[in-house]
Formats: sequence, structure tokens, C-alpha cells
Amino acid sequence: MKTMLSLLVLTLTLFASACSDDTVQMADGQDVYFEVSYMNMAWGKQFKGFLIDKDGKIRTYDKPAKWNSVTEKTELSAAQMKENVANTVVSDKVVSATELKENIAKANDAVSGTLSKPTSGGADRGTTSYYVYRFDAAKLTYVPILLSQTGDWEIANQNKSAVEISAWLSAILAKVY
Repeated sequence: MKTMLSLLVLTLTLFASACSDDTVQMADGQDVYFEVSYMNMAWGKQFKGFLIDKDGKIRTYDKPAKWNSVTEKTELSAAQMKENVANTVVSDKVVSATELKENIAKANDAVSGTLSKPTSGGADRGTTSYYVYRFDAAKLTYVPILLSQTGDWEIANQNKSAVEISAWLSAILAKVY
């Protein structure tokens, strides 16, 4: 009986650790999990947003002198992400560890979502993009997964978890700015 229980625990441990490339998890070496960025060039350059790091700290930026931007088709090296983090200011607002873990868990599902076709949201609204980062420990890169985009062009990851995370990040955005 004891041997069967040990074998079951070992099997479950191996199964849990055999994550696919699409998982987002609390990974060794991953410093940042989420980003919200706003850009508008209609009435002068506006570029601001925030990162949420592994400790739940909300790190804001507003027209940083140097920034490594992402799109859903680019990835950042760990060094580039460290540069971005160095160009942020730690906000007095923090995400709890429980809230952070819940949304990282939801992100695993959001990674597999499909994006809607871009639709016009209006002119001169700028673009607010909501991302979760998947960390590739082998290549030491951050792969951004677009959750949603609002503004001039609107795009939505149609996965239910992506919608929920976007709403959560939008609520944080309202508290930060």
C-alpha cells in the first residue's frame, strides 16, 4: 500500500512537471508576468503603462528614455526585460500573491485563445494593449501573449480566461492612472 501511494505521488509529480510550451507558471528566472501599455501619437507622443513583477509589484513607466517594446509577434530577451524593469518606478499599489497566482493560472488557458480580427474602435484614441508573458527558460526570453487591445484598433483574445485577465488588468490600470 505504501509503495502504491509513493508511486502515485511520483506519477502525479512527474505529470505536473511535464508542462507544455504553452504554460505560464511561476518560473525560476521570470521577473515579469503582465504588462499594460498605452500609446497615442495623435496629440503628441504618449507612451505609458505598467508591468507586474513576480512579487506583485506594479512598476509604472511614462515615456521612458529607453524601452524595448513588444507586439504579439516579438519577444524580449531577459536582458531587454531587465532594461525595461530598470526604467520603471515601483507604485504604491501591489497585487496580492493569491491574486497574482490566480491570474497566472488563468493565463495558462488564455495562451491557447484565438484573436479576433482587428476592428476600428475610433480615431485618435490611441492603443491600450494587455499582455501576459510566457517565459522560455531555455532561451531566456519573454514571449508576450496578447490578451486584448482597445482604442483605435480593437482586438480580443476570445478565450474566457483572457477576457477575465484583461478585465482584472483594466481595473488595475484605473487604480494606477
